[in-house]
Amino acid sequence: MTNKKLVSIIVPCYNNESTIKETIYSILEQTYENIEVIIVNDGSKDNSESIINKITSENKSVSSILQENSGPSYSRNQGALAANGFYLVFIDADDVIYKNFI
Repeated sequence: MTNKKLVSIIVPCYNNESTIKETIYSILEQTYENIEVIIVNDGSKDNSESIINKITSENKSVSSILQENSGPSYSRNQGALAANGFYLVFIDADDVIYKNFI
């Protein structure tokens, strides 16, 4: 796996408690395994933060950023700044992706 380039997947999240878990698990089921997932919580006022914290504590390839609400573009930019990957992919917090998407 060391010869496969790291892919950073950035997921901006604002009040997505009903979808964020399914979105992240669809990302973690990718057939391409050299990924990092960065969830940017854009000041959610619902239960998104506790769901994100549970996911990050269970998966070493998932990290999160908590910020004040600044909008999805700013959130994507913050995720890109934190990314370590050779490639960047942006997935919305209400999307579910196929296993071979990456």
